[in-house]
Amino acid sequence: MDNSYQRDLIYANIRDALKVPGCPICHIGASAATRYLRFLLHENVNSVTTRIKIHKAWGFCNEHAWELKQMEEDFYKDPLGYPIILEGLINSAIRVSNELKEQLLKDTSSPNEGGLFRKKKDPLKQSKEIASKLKPSGPCPACKSREDTSNTHSLFLMKYISKEEFREIFSKSEGLCLKHFTSCIENAENPEDIISLIDSQLAIWGNLSGELAEHIRKMDYRFSKEPKGPEQDAWIKAIKVISGTQKDIKPKRLKKQKEDVPKN
Repeated sequence: MDNSYQRDLIYANIRDALKVPGCPICHIGASAATRYLRFLLHENVNSVTTRIKIHKAWGFCNEHAWELKQMEEDFYKDPLGYPIILEGLINSAIRVSNELKEQLLKDTSSPNEGGLFRKKKDPLKQSKEIASKLKPSGPCPACKSREDTSNTHSLFLMKYISKEEFREIFSKSEGLCLKHFTSCIENAENPEDIISLIDSQLAIWGNLSGELAEHIRKMDYRFSKEPKGPEQDAWIKAIKVISGTQKDIKPKRLKKQKEDVPKN
């Protein structure tokens, strides 16, 4: 992909995400994870490389496992792709469990197998080593897609933050969550960009702090009859800042989103 086109595309992604309530990087990362899952169901279920990554992760994290389940049900009348993946995972769990059982039976039936001058193996330790095969040795593939995309956009956000036009757009948004605020700082290439980000973010958080104080004040019975304003949603905004923006899953048919499917 041409670098200038990539920059323009990423700029457009960030700009559009800033127009939506919540952290823009949270939105962009969540969309990337959803695209990964959609592409998986659409044409990548039988990819050997993909299946290896899924098996290393023992499937998906709780969030993306259930998102994929919902996606499968919404897109297909008779689910097939996810069941194929799950069959392989369940069979692997059965294989490892049988291996563990056989090792335990072997240890209990042959207590003196170590011999007189050989150090006896600890059966409990061996069992735990086998059981460790049931633990993920790689990240959830959808989480990996989310994190990679989030990091890329954090890097580019820092390239734009000192530009007046971009800062104006940023100032009208709810800003970044703490996680991605930190990520952007870590991706900065010069101190001036960090100062620009901090100034922009402090202005947003300063307004939020005022709204929270006003919300709390109006909870007092003496002021509870006063008209409600934007402060009534301040605590929701604060949750987004501290813990990140909640994903809003709105499934659509695969045919309508074919243009969103990544090419690689």
